[in-house]
Amino acid sequence: MATLVEGEAHLLRETGRFVLAPGVALQPGDLVETAANARLLRIEYTDGPVVDLGPASQAMIEARLGPSRREPAARLYLRQGWAKLGRAPSSRGVASLLTPDVALKGEGGSQVVQVAASRTQVFAESGKARLEARDKRNQDAVDLAAGRLFDSADWTERPRPDAAFVGAVPPSFLDPLPLRSARFKDRTVDAERVGDLRYEDVAGWLQAEPALRARVAERWRGLAKKPEFRAALAANIKRHPEWDRIVFPEKYTKPRPQPESSGARVAPTARPAPRDSAPTVTTPPPARSAY
Repeated sequence: MATLVEGEAHLLRETGRFVLAPGVALQPGDLVETAANARLLRIEYTDGPVVDLGPASQAMIEARLGPSRREPAARLYLRQGWAKLGRAPSSRGVASLLTPDVALKGEGGSQVVQVAASRTQVFAESGKARLEARDKRNQDAVDLAAGRLFDSADWTERPRPDAAFVGAVPPSFLDPLPLRSARFKDRTVDAERVGDLRYEDVAGWLQAEPALRARVAERWRGLAKKPEFRAALAANIKRHPEWDRIVFPEKYTKPRPQPESSGARVAPTARPAPRDSAPTVTTPPPARSAY
């Protein structure tokens, strides 16, 4: 559930774009995003984990991007921006997060994550976190202790965050905030639909990593029927080749097989001689006179 919204935030669900408000229940696979001038979007899970999103952030709720759909879903996939993981005091759930190159599992406490330019940085504000590479199988996992900073650019950890990271952390992450889900226990809050999805609304998701592109292609297949959306797909098809079969189905249609020839030569059929329109009558010569 979205329990705190400070600034502009939207929900992308099915083929629509909605305004997020406190109390809106979220579903697995929902996409949420915050504007560049937003301060905070808080998401609270029923079994305890808590995620705060900072400005200019894009995330998927309960993302399942592994090779098997039976694998447990991560609480959040952070495509870009800032996220802070935490948990309620009585939490039984595990706080987990995916980025384009890192899988994170929190072990108590809180972790601050930034994703920018194919790089993930994680600061263990308190507690511990285990980090594993998603795109490099030969990378060793990192057990990040409290107070240390991890950087996926060189797959190393540092004793403390540098000044650039500290200066960029959203101010809303610095102050502890009370949990708010109990306020909406007996209330139903609907998100306001503001329009249909346009290509520019979801271009970042359409052009993301292959596992993610495949998921959204299944979901938004019907959007290819809209002329403007279809034209944009065609113009950018190299960035999301999964749509090629959807946009250009004629390229994948097998031609009908032609009947096979036995190879034997068939003699041409004799054509009947033409018949005159009237029979020819032969007139006998006249008899010779006796005189």
